[in-house]
Amino acid sequence: MIEQEFKKARAAMKKLRFGPKVPVAKQREIYEDFFAVPRISCNIDFSREVIPSDNKNLSIDVLKPEFLFGAVSVLYIHDGAFTMGSPLGARNLCCSLANESGATIYIPEYRLAPEHPFPSAMEDIYNTYQYLYRLNKTRVSNIVIAGSGSGGALALSLTGKLREMKLPLPKALVLFSPWGDITCSSPEAKNYRKEDPFYNLEYVANNAHLYTYKSNFENPLVSPVFQDFSGFPPFFLQCGTREIFFPDFLKIYRKAEEAGVKVVFDKWEGMWHLFQSMDEYTSQARLAVIRAGEWIKSLSKSEDQ
Repeated sequence: MIEQEFKKARAAMKKLRFGPKVPVAKQREIYEDFFAVPRISCNIDFSREVIPSDNKNLSIDVLKPEFLFGAVSVLYIHDGAFTMGSPLGARNLCCSLANESGATIYIPEYRLAPEHPFPSAMEDIYNTYQYLYRLNKTRVSNIVIAGSGSGGALALSLTGKLREMKLPLPKALVLFSPWGDITCSSPEAKNYRKEDPFYNLEYVANNAHLYTYKSNFENPLVSPVFQDFSGFPPFFLQCGTREIFFPDFLKIYRKAEEAGVKVVFDKWEGMWHLFQSMDEYTSQARLAVIRAGEWIKSLSKSEDQ
C-alpha cells in the first residue's frame, strides 16, 4: 500500500522538482498551487493579526480549534527551502495539527530569500515569539515552536538565539523534517537521490546560496546541525525515511540526546518530505499528525499532574 501511495505522490510531485532555470517567482506559484488549501476546516476559527516588526507589517494567521486542550499555543514556521511557502500553503497541515493538539496555532508570513536573505526570516520569527509573550497571548512557558523543512531549521535556530540572549526558551519544539545542514555536504545524502521525490541536492544547494553566503553556512543559526543543544527544551522530530535530509535528522537526534535533551525521534518508513501535508496521497499523513498532536497534548497533561 505504501509503495502505491509513493508512486502516486512521486508522479504528482514532479512539478516541484525545479531545475536551475525556473525563476523563484514561478517556483513560488507552483509550490503554492500544490499545497494551498483555501478552505478553513469547519471546526477551526480563523483570524489574522498584523504586528509591528522589522518587516513593518508582519501578518500572522491564527487557527483556533473548536476544543482547546490546556494552555499550550504553537508558533508554526512554514516550509519552502527559505524561498517559498506561506501560511496559506501550511494551512492544511496546521488545521489538522490544531485539531489534534487542541492548541491555537500562529503562522507568521515571514520574509523570504533571495529578496530578504538571512537573518530576515529569523528576525520575523523572533518578533512573533516576542509578540506572543509581550501581549500575553500566551505565557512563554506555554509556547511550542513548530516548523517543517526550512521552518524546522528556523525553529531550532531561534531556540539557539534565545539561549544566547539568555531569554526564556519555548516549552518544546515540534520538528517536521528540519533542514538542519545547508552545506548539503553529508556523503550519505547521495544514497537518497532516487528515493526522495521532493527535493534534489542540486536544488537545495542552490537555495542555500540564495539564503546566505557560503562562509556563513556552518553558522549554527543557519545550519542547526552545528548547534550545541545543551539546555534545549524537549523536542519531537518526525520525518520520512525517503528524504535526502534523513542522515541529518539522525545527526540532530543523536547530538541532542548526547546533550541531555529529551527527544522523540518519530520516523515513518517509506515516507517522503512533508508527507504530513499530503493526506490526498497517503493515509499516513493523518496518522502522523495525530501522533504529533498527541505529543503536544502530553505537554499540558504533564503540567496537570
